[in-house]
Amino acid sequence: QTCALPILTGLFNQRYLEVILDRELSLAKRNDVQFSVLFLDMDHFKQVNDRHGHLIGSRLLYEVGQEIKRTLRESDITFRYGGDEFLIILAHTCLDDAVVVAERIRQQVEKKRFLAREGLDIRLTASIGVASVPEHACTKQEILRAADEALYGVKRALRNKVIAATVKAKE
Repeated sequence: QTCALPILTGLFNQRYLEVILDRELSLAKRNDVQFSVLFLDMDHFKQVNDRHGHLIGSRLLYEVGQEIKRTLRESDITFRYGGDEFLIILAHTCLDDAVVVAERIRQQVEKKRFLAREGLDIRLTASIGVASVPEHACTKQEILRAADEALYGVKRALRNKVIAATVKAKE
Protein backbone atom coordinates (compact mmCIF):
# COMPACT_ATOMS: atom_id res chain seq x y z
CA GLN A 1 0.00 0.00 0.00
CA THR A 2 1.64 3.22 -1.11
CA CYS A 3 0.83 6.76 -0.18
CA ALA A 4 2.23 9.21 -2.65
CA LEU A 5 3.38 12.57 -1.38
CA PRO A 6 2.85 14.94 -4.29
CA ILE A 7 5.92 16.99 -5.08
CA LEU A 8 3.75 20.06 -5.66
CA THR A 9 2.64 20.57 -2.05
CA GLY A 10 4.45 17.94 -0.01
CA LEU A 11 1.04 16.87 1.33
CA PHE A 12 -0.87 13.62 1.07
CA ASN A 13 -3.23 13.03 -1.85
CA GLN A 14 -6.87 11.98 -2.15
CA ARG A 15 -6.02 8.29 -2.48
CA TYR A 16 -4.42 8.28 0.95
CA LEU A 17 -7.35 10.31 2.31
CA GLU A 18 -9.60 7.30 1.71
CA VAL A 19 -7.28 5.11 3.80
CA ILE A 20 -7.03 7.60 6.65
CA LEU A 21 -10.77 8.28 6.75
CA ASP A 22 -11.44 4.53 6.97
CA ARG A 23 -8.96 4.28 9.85
CA GLU A 24 -10.34 7.30 11.72
CA LEU A 25 -13.95 6.13 11.34
CA SER A 26 -13.00 2.69 12.63
CA LEU A 27 -11.15 4.17 15.62
CA ALA A 28 -14.02 6.55 16.35
CA LYS A 29 -16.55 3.71 16.45
CA ARG A 30 -14.36 1.24 18.33
CA ASN A 31 -13.07 3.69 20.96
CA ASP A 32 -16.02 6.09 21.08
CA VAL A 33 -13.84 9.07 20.15
CA GLN A 34 -14.40 12.06 17.93
CA PHE A 35 -12.45 13.44 15.03
CA SER A 36 -12.98 16.45 12.84
CA VAL A 37 -12.45 17.40 9.22
CA LEU A 38 -11.55 20.86 7.95
CA PHE A 39 -12.21 21.69 4.32
CA LEU A 40 -10.14 24.73 3.35
CA ASP A 41 -10.34 26.72 0.14
CA MET A 42 -8.04 29.60 -0.77
CA ASP A 43 -10.17 32.64 -1.58
CA HIS A 44 -9.77 34.13 -5.07
CA PHE A 45 -6.76 31.92 -5.86
CA LYS A 46 -7.49 32.13 -9.59
CA GLN A 47 -6.49 35.80 -9.45
CA VAL A 48 -3.00 34.77 -8.30
CA ASN A 49 -2.60 32.44 -11.28
CA ASP A 50 -3.98 35.08 -13.63
CA ARG A 51 -1.65 37.80 -12.31
CA HIS A 52 1.55 35.84 -11.58
CA GLY A 53 1.21 32.67 -13.65
CA HIS A 54 0.74 29.03 -12.76
CA LEU A 55 4.37 28.45 -11.77
CA ILE A 56 4.06 31.04 -9.00
CA GLY A 57 0.65 29.59 -8.16
CA SER A 58 2.21 26.15 -7.72
CA ARG A 59 4.98 27.51 -5.50
CA LEU A 60 2.37 29.38 -3.52
CA LEU A 61 0.33 26.19 -2.96
CA TYR A 62 3.45 24.51 -1.57
CA GLU A 63 4.02 27.40 0.84
CA VAL A 64 0.36 27.41 1.90
CA GLY A 65 0.55 23.68 2.60
CA GLN A 66 3.65 24.15 4.73
CA GLU A 67 2.02 27.03 6.63
CA ILE A 68 -1.00 24.87 7.38
CA LYS A 69 1.19 22.02 8.62
CA ARG A 70 3.13 24.40 10.92
CA THR A 71 -0.15 25.36 12.58
CA LEU A 72 -1.15 21.76 13.37
CA ARG A 73 -0.14 18.96 15.71
CA GLU A 74 2.07 16.21 14.36
CA SER A 75 -0.86 13.78 14.63
CA ASP A 76 -3.06 15.90 12.33
CA ILE A 77 -2.98 15.00 8.65
CA THR A 78 -3.15 17.49 5.79
CA PHE A 79 -4.16 16.61 2.23
CA ARG A 80 -4.24 18.54 -0.99
CA TYR A 81 -7.75 17.87 -2.12
CA GLY A 82 -7.50 19.49 -5.52
CA GLY A 83 -6.86 22.87 -7.07
CA ASP A 84 -6.51 25.27 -4.18
CA GLU A 85 -8.44 23.11 -1.71
CA PHE A 86 -6.96 21.39 1.31
CA LEU A 87 -8.48 18.90 3.72
CA ILE A 88 -7.27 18.37 7.26
CA ILE A 89 -8.13 15.51 9.61
CA LEU A 90 -7.87 16.37 13.29
CA ALA A 91 -7.71 13.11 15.26
CA HIS A 92 -9.37 13.03 18.69
CA THR A 93 -10.76 16.53 18.19
CA CYS A 94 -14.30 17.65 19.01
CA LEU A 95 -16.17 20.24 16.96
CA ASP A 96 -15.49 23.18 19.30
CA ASP A 97 -11.75 22.50 19.34
CA ALA A 98 -11.73 21.98 15.57
CA VAL A 99 -13.33 25.39 15.05
CA VAL A 100 -10.57 26.93 17.20
CA VAL A 101 -7.90 25.19 15.10
CA ALA A 102 -9.61 26.28 11.87
CA GLU A 103 -9.72 29.88 13.05
CA ARG A 104 -6.03 29.73 13.96
CA ILE A 105 -5.20 28.46 10.45
CA ARG A 106 -7.39 31.15 8.89
CA GLN A 107 -5.62 33.87 10.85
CA GLN A 108 -2.15 32.47 10.01
CA VAL A 109 -2.95 32.44 6.30
CA GLU A 110 -4.39 35.96 6.45
CA LYS A 111 -1.32 37.47 8.14
CA LYS A 112 1.33 35.57 6.15
CA ARG A 113 3.23 37.29 3.36
CA PHE A 114 3.62 34.45 0.89
CA LEU A 115 6.66 34.05 -1.38
CA ALA A 116 8.47 36.90 0.39
CA ARG A 117 11.84 35.16 -0.23
CA GLU A 118 11.14 35.44 -3.97
CA GLY A 119 10.53 39.17 -3.64
CA LEU A 120 6.76 38.84 -3.78
CA ASP A 121 4.24 39.85 -1.17
CA ILE A 122 1.20 37.73 -1.93
CA ARG A 123 -1.63 37.99 0.55
CA LEU A 124 -4.30 35.32 0.77
CA THR A 125 -7.36 34.51 2.80
CA ALA A 126 -8.99 31.15 3.42
CA SER A 127 -12.53 29.91 3.86
CA ILE A 128 -12.90 26.85 6.07
CA GLY A 129 -15.77 24.44 6.68
CA VAL A 130 -15.65 22.20 9.75
CA ALA A 131 -17.47 18.93 10.45
CA SER A 132 -17.06 16.26 13.10
CA VAL A 133 -17.74 12.57 13.66
CA PRO A 134 -20.18 11.61 15.11
CA GLU A 135 -22.07 14.95 15.28
CA HIS A 136 -22.34 15.41 11.53
CA ALA A 137 -21.55 12.04 10.02
CA CYS A 138 -20.86 8.35 10.42
CA THR A 139 -19.46 7.58 6.95
CA LYS A 140 -16.70 8.94 4.70
CA GLN A 141 -19.19 10.37 2.25
CA GLU A 142 -21.22 12.07 5.01
CA ILE A 143 -18.23 13.69 6.73
CA LEU A 144 -16.81 14.98 3.45
CA ARG A 145 -20.22 16.26 2.37
CA ALA A 146 -20.84 17.99 5.74
CA ALA A 147 -17.44 19.75 5.70
CA ASP A 148 -17.87 20.67 2.02
CA GLU A 149 -21.36 22.11 2.62
CA ALA A 150 -20.01 24.16 5.53
CA LEU A 151 -17.21 25.43 3.28
CA TYR A 152 -19.67 26.50 0.62
CA GLY A 153 -21.69 28.23 3.32
CA VAL A 154 -18.61 30.39 3.90
CA LYS A 155 -18.09 30.93 0.16
CA ARG A 156 -21.71 32.07 -0.25
CA ALA A 157 -21.32 34.44 2.70
CA LEU A 158 -18.27 36.65 3.03
CA ARG A 159 -15.28 34.32 2.58
CA ASN A 160 -12.29 34.44 4.92
CA LYS A 161 -14.38 32.82 7.67
CA VAL A 162 -14.81 29.53 9.50
CA ILE A 163 -18.22 27.86 9.59
CA ALA A 164 -19.17 24.61 11.32
CA ALA A 165 -21.55 22.20 9.66
CA THR A 166 -25.09 21.93 10.94
CA VAL A 167 -25.87 18.88 13.04
CA LYS A 168 -27.34 16.02 11.05
CA ALA A 169 -30.97 15.12 11.64
CA LYS A 170 -31.63 12.10 13.86
CA GLU A 171 -33.12 9.17 12.01
